[in-house]
Amino acid sequence: MRKLFLLVMTLLPFYAMAITITGIKADGDSKVFSLEDVVSIKVDDKSSLSVRSKSGEVDGGFQVVKFSEVLSGVEDNKSDLAVKVYPNPVKNVLYLVGADAETKFEVVSASGKVVMNGNGESVNVSNLASGQYIIVAGGKSVKFIKE
Repeated sequence: MRKLFLLVMTLLPFYAMAITITGIKADGDSKVFSLEDVVSIKVDDKSSLSVRSKSGEVDGGFQVVKFSEVLSGVEDNKSDLAVKVYPNPVKNVLYLVGADAETKFEVVSASGKVVMNGNGESVNVSNLASGQYIIVAGGKSVKFIKE
């Protein structure tokens, strides 16, 4: 979780011109915030993300915070896509940090069999058996554990 927080904080300067951010909870619920209303994003003691607004309101329990409508002018080079997965281990939905709706993926079992494929920013793995898998996305392979 700390690695994700550091990733978010590292990317924050590049996303300084984002119009909205979306907090996504483990159960799939989400909330959209206007960036101009966000004061801070922090990791709480339960390893979930919290968003504090200018009004002082805190909304928490987010597993992922996604930036959208990027206006920074930073060129997106898909060949250098560094996909990371979250949460790991996973029960239901595996999020691909660094992916977008067009990112193709394959989920490979420990025996080497492709058990899922598709494209997107998240993968519903709830139907997979518990065990170790590899997801190949954006030209990168990442191990994950299905609980």
